[in-house]
Amino acid sequence: MIFFLSTLAIFQSYILPGLIVSNKLNGSLIFKVVSIILISLFFNFFLISLLIYLNLYLNVILYIIFLAQIFLIYHLYKDKNFEVNINYNLFIFVKAFVLTLIIFALYKNSGNVFYAWDAVVSYNEWAIKFSEGYYPGGMIRPYLIPKIWSMIYVFSSNSDVTLFAKFSTFLFPSLILLMCLDEILIYKKIRDFVKLILFCIFFYLKKNFILTGYVDIPLVSLIYSFFYFYRRKQISMSCYAIFLGFTIKLSAIFIFFYFIISKNKYLIKKIILSTSIFLYFIFLYHSKLDNFFSAAIFNEMDQNKNFNLIYTFKYSLEMLLNQNLIYFLVFSLFGLFINNFTRLILLLYIIPGWVYWSLLLSYDDRNFLFLIPGLIIINSIVIEKFLLKIFPQISNL
Repeated sequence: MIFFLSTLAIFQSYILPGLIVSNKLNGSLIFKVVSIILISLFFNFFLISLLIYLNLYLNVILYIIFLAQIFLIYHLYKDKNFEVNINYNLFIFVKAFVLTLIIFALYKNSGNVFYAWDAVVSYNEWAIKFSEGYYPGGMIRPYLIPKIWSMIYVFSSNSDVTLFAKFSTFLFPSLILLMCLDEILIYKKIRDFVKLILFCIFFYLKKNFILTGYVDIPLVSLIYSFFYFYRRKQISMSCYAIFLGFTIKLSAIFIFFYFIISKNKYLIKKIILSTSIFLYFIFLYHSKLDNFFSAAIFNEMDQNKNFNLIYTFKYSLEMLLNQNLIYFLVFSLFGLFINNFTRLILLLYIIPGWVYWSLLLSYDDRNFLFLIPGLIIINSIVIEKFLLKIFPQISNL
């Protein structure tokens, strides 16, 4: 029964709410899949928050909501014909490659539970507290991922079996691969092939980390989805991605700055998003605003004790060098000479985000990872420009 109910909970957490809305979305299959997952996360985040506030976060309530969605989905999709077309061309190898990586992630993430430190003592513990109907005490953090895991525990009436919550972590690196694949199939640009390769290199460098249950990879996935939707001019979905990123970690604020400042467009959406983030921030940290830089929000590892600016920057760079992440940062600097798009990402998102990490969060390189989507996007464009200079004949794929 735990297996059955936990499986239903995963569908509720990541699929059903978005499936209702996606009926009105136009785009590729991958576009709809990514949209379904983001909308489902957004809906469930507020649903769980509301039910906890009303003291109604109970499995019976979730079962009723689940059945109501199934009934609605049936009526929305009963008259639709679904076709899957497979075109045998050059891109079939790219599709097979991405599918192989996703299957490998599924294999690696099957049959194990949380074992990494923060995933065990923080994120999963918070999920258990949420499943019991109240907010965890102690250190305050944005809570999206623990809230989503808690739904699995409530559905199954069991928080001892963490297999299914842990299993769901494969979804976020898989989303990144799917978005890269979709951009390759749609735009057919060299930069998109390079982007996929760079993400694979990043996954290799962090191969012992991406499926541990830490929330940094979900944050990387959501920030990249912002750029994915922004490129398609799907601004509402980009706003969802920013807000969801902010409900994982405060470092998502830098992609919010990029969105607000980079273009003088989408004023209404920017106002709505800004108001939502401000209200969420006040709700989450209202009891800590008098001592904002305390251990309740920053400095939990005493990284600001006896603070030395020069030493902090030197130490942060040495850490990136040891983890081979420094090369992503160094090559991104060439983005200053490419175009306004790369310059704005660098100046509004990468550089201030790197300074923020170096000064406040460089006790661990995982806190740096929120910059990876922007770094890989810039690097892919830089490499594309370099390749086209040397081999102009490859411009026509």
